[in-house]
Amino acid sequence: MESSPFMFRRLATRVLCSAGLALIACGRQPEPPRSARPSLAPEPASPADELACLQIVFFQHNGGAACAHCVETLPAEAERMAREAQRLLDQGADFTQLARTMASAPLGHEGDGVLGTFRRSEWPDTMNALREPAFALKVGEHAKQPLEIDYAYVLVRRCETGTPQSGPPHTL
Repeated sequence: MESSPFMFRRLATRVLCSAGLALIACGRQPEPPRSARPSLAPEPASPADELACLQIVFFQHNGGAACAHCVETLPAEAERMAREAQRLLDQGADFTQLARTMASAPLGHEGDGVLGTFRRSEWPDTMNALREPAFALKVGEHAKQPLEIDYAYVLVRRCETGTPQSGPPHTL
């Protein structure tokens, strides 16, 4: 048997293939480097799936009919009450306690102002004006000033998320 450069190349390729060193010559694609391999970590949630829990202190004025059981006041009085509650909050008052004692209506599951946990994509229409402020806050953080919406002044806090719900919030 005569040796030739061609036979030597075939023999070398077989040896390299069996050792896994010449993947492309053997008809196999090389594995991507570790840094390029897909991560086993879960994909981050898309913005539409992001969850937020909203807790509010609500000061309705006579500019609208948001809820039938709210105490209505003049807009200037509602603003004054909201600013006073904000001042107390800034001094360390408990948000839940303010929701129970100062709000114009005992909103939330137990009058604590917690309206529920919602996906960004399923945010209730009745709270559209509060969606972006709620998602802009970190969990446990409250807005630095009352928000004015069509019919009320509202103090907003993002609370710990629970089970997402769809449909209307608790008693708004």
